Amino acid sequence: CGNYIWSANGQTYSVSGIYVRTYVNTNGCASADTLRLTIKQSTYTSTTVTSCNSYIWSINNQTYNTSGTYIRTYTNGNGCPSADTLKLTINQGTYTSTSVTNCGSYIWNGITYTSSGTYIRTYTNANNCPSADTLKLTIKQSTYTSTSITSCNSYTWSVNGTIYTNSGIYIRNYTNSNGCPSADTLKLTIHQSSYTSTTITSCNSYTWLVNGKTYTNSGNYIRTYTNTNGCSSADTLKLTINQSTYTSTSVTACGSYLWNGTTYTASGIYTRTYTNANGCPSADTLKLTINQ
Repeated sequence: CGNYIWSANGQTYSVSGIYVRTYVNTNGCASADTLRLTIKQSTYTSTTVTSCNSYIWSINNQTYNTSGTYIRTYTNGNGCPSADTLKLTINQGTYTSTSVTNCGSYIWNGITYTSSGTYIRTYTNANNCPSADTLKLTIKQSTYTSTSITSCNSYTWSVNGTIYTNSGIYIRNYTNSNGCPSADTLKLTIHQSSYTSTTITSCNSYTWLVNGKTYTNSGNYIRTYTNTNGCSSADTLKLTINQSTYTSTSVTACGSYLWNGTTYTASGIYTRTYTNANGCPSADTLKLTINQ
């Protein structure tokens, strides 16, 4: 196999053929040795392979996971020692796994995800190997509430303890139990109660038009009611009652009687009307008897 060293002359032959060595033997006679040589060749193969992750070498059906040079030795059909060489480069695929927790949505590779789940992106990496990125996604939700309220005069919003006296839209921003930004919205309408205060000075009595009641004594009077906004309301009357003055005098006189600058000569009932110091209409009455 491969070559042959002929012991008769110490020469190496690598080609099949008939070789003759002539010489004088020990008898002193011309002699010749003949070599009929058949040279058989060993088998040597070399294969260069680049593969992803692993490679199965078909000549021995073995799986290789690491780059390297691998040799299989054997005896070929010529009966000669032979060898196959595998020069192997193993490139790895890229496999990444990312766990993400986010609020509302998450953008991964240009895609927006709004639901929790496991998402996979397959591609060919720089080594030209099939690869995959895995996203283990947990989506937590923000909290958004909207409350419409109509209240009288003011409203205390329980979510923040703030007292509002004007209509408007109010927002409370906070982080909910999921750790997500959240907001509560209050759409508030404030209606006002009605409060009126009237100061009145009247003589003897006063009839309050708002309730039709007649009052004869000074004092503060209140009428409570619900106004057109549906709010509890009150009208206040601050009332001063002044009294008129009424006097009656019985007189018996002879011939005539002088009263308030006027001389009366006949019996009768006489009345003088005037406005007293309280500004109220008043009257004095004279019951007169004239004797002759």
